[in-house]
Amino acid sequence: MDRKQFRSGLALLEYHQRISAIDLNLRDDAAENWRKFFEKHVRSTIRKAIVAEREGQIVGFLIGSIEKRPPCFTTLYQAFVDTVAVAENSRNQGIGARMMNAFAEWAKAKECLASC
Repeated sequence: MDRKQFRSGLALLEYHQRISAIDLNLRDDAAENWRKFFEKHVRSTIRKAIVAEREGQIVGFLIGSIEKRPPCFTTLYQAFVDTVAVAENSRNQGIGARMMNAFAEWAKAKECLASC
């Protein structure tokens, strides 16, 4: 992810903060912490970060992970979406659905249930 893409991703995070009903107040060190958090997901085998781009600009992202389920179930792992966001001017174009489908396919390949 280059600097321009990272700034676009941070702008999307800030936009998500403005429209959210939950506490998404950003800390002063948000940019650096976001970069570290996102890179951790990109490199991980149990975390997934999906980025939607259009013409070199980030227009959406999804972050999810795999968690262990209680041992009473036959499927021991489940994949959860933590965050999904699409830029306002890119909504209603199937971007979120494509990211969710890609996440579900990733979870299936990992033999996990997907909670999308």
